[in-house]
Amino acid sequence: MSKVESGTVRVNGVGGAMDEIVAGIGNVTSIMSESLLASREQSSGISQVAQSTTQMDEVTQSNAALVEEVAAAATPLRERAQSLVQSVAVFNLGRGAAA
Repeated sequence: MSKVESGTVRVNGVGGAMDEIVAGIGNVTSIMSESLLASREQSSGISQVAQSTTQMDEVTQSNAALVEEVAAAATPLRERAQSLVQSVAVFNLGRGAAA
């Protein structure tokens, strides 16, 4: 084999190796792109969860305020109902008496 032929074989071998390296870089680039896309989707999902959590917190606080208002309104109503029961208790409606 001549030096030219030997050189040609080596160049062809190196060319094949370079093609494999280029293909490998393409694969790595593709994987990195997929990873970036997945990271963006994950970030978006986390943002949505955070927003939903904030909304649930707001609704919970609103409900707690409404419960306090209802409790505050119920106390005077209960007192008024007890007063009415006592006022009506003086009347004899004839229950249990022979007619």
